[in-house]
Amino acid sequence: MAYSHYPDDIEYSEKYSDDTYEYRHVIMTKSMTQEMFMTFFRDGRTNLGPRLLDEEEWRSLGVCQSLGWVHYAIHPPEPHILLFRRPLGTNPENGRMETDSNKVLTVHHSKFKKDDRPYLHIWCTGSIAGEEVTRFDIKSDVSTWDAHEHIGQTIGFPAEKLKLLLPSGECMQASPMRLSCVQKLVDLLECASLTTYALAI
Repeated sequence: MAYSHYPDDIEYSEKYSDDTYEYRHVIMTKSMTQEMFMTFFRDGRTNLGPRLLDEEEWRSLGVCQSLGWVHYAIHPPEPHILLFRRPLGTNPENGRMETDSNKVLTVHHSKFKKDDRPYLHIWCTGSIAGEEVTRFDIKSDVSTWDAHEHIGQTIGFPAEKLKLLLPSGECMQASPMRLSCVQKLVDLLECASLTTYALAI
């Protein structure tokens, strides 16, 4: 863990934003970083490598900030810098978005190959009128959270506020935490297709 800059005290950046999120980064001290590696990135003697931390975990390290912030990305050369974001309009006292409600979309798919690699063709429709909202191609090995992120970026809406439904009506669960454990999108969609087919019979 030889990084170029460890502050003497934890440092919080100013907030910055785009059209969807506000962001900030937190630079941890060397002792905090060592604690993070020993507590969350190891299993006995096995090094698991950096991963995203949930709120309880980053707060236990001594990071103090208002509610609604999510550790959303890792810059591998500098894991002592935690990157946070929250949707614009989030109430810092309760962590909820006050200005916008969830957006509900139904996710449809078909499979195809491109350069001998499997891809998914995804299109999303509005839950009430059934109008098409977005359409795109994505590698078939992405996680369900990757799909939430991609759809959110495409339509300019926070991924955390998307509620994606399968054609069967089942909710497509996703979380940015512990991405290595998140279900692959293609597995979820294929399972849903088989269930729908079985019900149709």
